[in-house]
Amino acid sequence: MHRRCTAATLGWVVTLAFVACGQANPPAATGFNDTWIWDSHSWTDRSTQDRPPARRGGTFVFDGARSVAVLFGGEDFDGRMLSDTWTWDGRRWTARSPTRHPAARDGATAVYDSSRRLVWLFGGFSAPSNNGRRTLYHDIWKWDGADWTDAKPASSPAVLSSGLVILAAGRVQSWVGPVMGFDAALGEAVLVTEPPTYEGTETWIWDGAAWIASAGEGGPPPPGYLFYDPSVTSLVFVRDVPRDEAFAGMPPLTYNWFTWDGTGWTVSYPMPQNPNRYGVSGSGSAYDPVDRVLITFGGAAPNSCIDHTSSVAIAETWQWGGGGWSVLDPRASPPARIGPLMVWDSTRSQVVMFGGLSRDACV
Repeated sequence: MHRRCTAATLGWVVTLAFVACGQANPPAATGFNDTWIWDSHSWTDRSTQDRPPARRGGTFVFDGARSVAVLFGGEDFDGRMLSDTWTWDGRRWTARSPTRHPAARDGATAVYDSSRRLVWLFGGFSAPSNNGRRTLYHDIWKWDGADWTDAKPASSPAVLSSGLVILAAGRVQSWVGPVMGFDAALGEAVLVTEPPTYEGTETWIWDGAAWIASAGEGGPPPPGYLFYDPSVTSLVFVRDVPRDEAFAGMPPLTYNWFTWDGTGWTVSYPMPQNPNRYGVSGSGSAYDPVDRVLITFGGAAPNSCIDHTSSVAIAETWQWGGGGWSVLDPRASPPARIGPLMVWDSTRSQVVMFGGLSRDACV
């Protein structure tokens, strides 16, 4: 659900307590399972008859070794957790049948490891138990193009909340919890998370066999967008913090960016702002390393959960090129949606977008 009416957030976008807004029985979430391509100028619908079912909270990552986008898990709109694996080869979807796979979950984070030619998937949430609580996974799995294998490290980072997916070749999502990116220059995955103590953030390094706590201080505070920029050979985190609902028309609280040098994070000065973007949340996004721009699509309009019983989706395409945000005017555009899954297809030099929510209840 699009949880924008919060009683307490403890400094994170993921909320730990909620208050109801709107009607007692808000409209149920609905969604898409279409596929779109962004070619730097326009969107093209590439949907096929055989395709994954609609979902939210799935994991989408581009496997550069096999030139396919990999989709795993999520939650369907009947409330069922999924553990299916699909691949997109630029023309069609294929349902995969691995011997093993991670437990059904949503909100996992994944990266493509270009050094080991594997996909890593970490964390996520289980389905609610009888008491309504959800298990937060700490496991890490690898996908080799045919099967999933549990890496089973001796220990794992203690994390507070679930996150979304980031990867080196351009996969990026707005950060709402632990998030992982792959540093192609150093050949290692980097995880940034808030520990259960709520004391700042921590940065961990995954070397393919074990987790190593970074000696540097913490990490960039959420929310924002994390991606690997080959032009500067480092991970970049663009912090974009919208105001709470009551102040959605005001400038973001902070607006700057961070770079990772392998041992610590360096923060820039605040960047220019665009008032037309104030209050937008829940956009899908991918980094285009060819044009050196971050592309976002959709999201929830400002004040959605104050003025309506369900979030109001938008159909805007934005880009960030280092100097600030600008809205684009493509010749064609997908229907409005919240939280679509997006990746950069490094083989075909295009952005792939799957699904998203047409609306979400305000809870």
